Amino acid sequence: MTKKKKEMSEIPPWRNRVSLFQHIQEHLNKDGSMLFIGKTLPDEFLRTAAAERALDADGTDKDEGHDVNLDDREKVATRIADLLNTIARWGTLAPKMVLYRLLTDDRALACLGLGIARFAEKNAPFEPYLHAFARFLVRESPDRGPLKLGIALFGLIQDPLDLSVLVQIGKHEEFHAQAKAATLTIIAKADEGDRHCG
Repeated sequence: MTKKKKEMSEIPPWRNRVSLFQHIQEHLNKDGSMLFIGKTLPDEFLRTAAAERALDADGTDKDEGHDVNLDDREKVATRIADLLNTIARWGTLAPKMVLYRLLTDDRALACLGLGIARFAEKNAPFEPYLHAFARFLVRESPDRGPLKLGIALFGLIQDPLDLSVLVQIGKHEEFHAQAKAATLTIIAKADEGDRHCG
C-alpha cells in the first residue's frame, strides 16, 4: 500500500460530507413529501464514479480496497457478521471504517441480510456500542449502503426511540421499504411487550 493510500485509509469515509438524513430533512415539502430536487441523493455521483473505476478494460469487476472477494456471498456475509460482532463488543473505529467502506459496494450490500442474520446468532450486546453505531449511520452517513445497515440494525435492536428517525428516512423512496419494515418490527415488539405487561 502506498503512503497516500495508507493515509486515505485512515480517514473516516464519512468525514466532511453531507449526511443523507440531513439531505432528506432539507428537501421535504410542508406536507412531508419529498421535493423533486431531493430525490437525487448526494452520493449518486460518487456511486457512478466508483462503478466506472471498478471495471477493468475487459469489463470485469475489481475488488480493490476490500479484504474479501465480493462475489463470494458466503464470505461477505461472514465478514459483515464478524465486523458487527467486533463493533458490538469493543466499539473501536477501525472495524467501523472497514465495514462502512465494504457496504458502499452494492455487491456487499446484497449480502447484508444474511450478514445480519449471522451476526444475530452470535448473541453480541447491542448496548452501548452497536446501537450508537446504528444511530450514527442513520443520522450521519453520506452513503446509502451504510445507512441501510443502520436501518437494518434498528430493526434488529427494536428500540421505539428510533421510530421518529425511521419515519424521516422513510420519506425517501430509496429507504422507504426498509424503513417501513424496521418500523413495523419495532412496533410489533412494543405491542407484544404491552400485552405481557397488561
